Amino acid sequence: IEFSKFDNLSELFLSSVSILKDISESFLCVSAFDNDILSVTVIHEYSSTYADAYATSFNAMGSDNAIRIANENNIAIMIMTLDGDEEINLYSDKWYDLNI
Repeated sequence: IEFSKFDNLSELFLSSVSILKDISESFLCVSAFDNDILSVTVIHEYSSTYADAYATSFNAMGSDNAIRIANENNIAIMIMTLDGDEEINLYSDKWYDLNI
């Protein structure tokens, strides 16, 4: 985006939203991972960066491996999976220690 061509922030914002919409629509037809996971949430005690990296890794490995590895390493995760038409939430052992 060439910022100098916009007269105000509204035009810049609308242009950015349009570009992001085009990008996201192109990804909707492509699945990065071939597994049963819809979403992974990781809560890390000290770092949101670590939580994000763990979530990406757990998403890539599938729910069975993710839960096993999270339990082995005392990591709090929640995984949303899809079984047919039913959404199922899976939790690591550490998740239950969070009191949320």
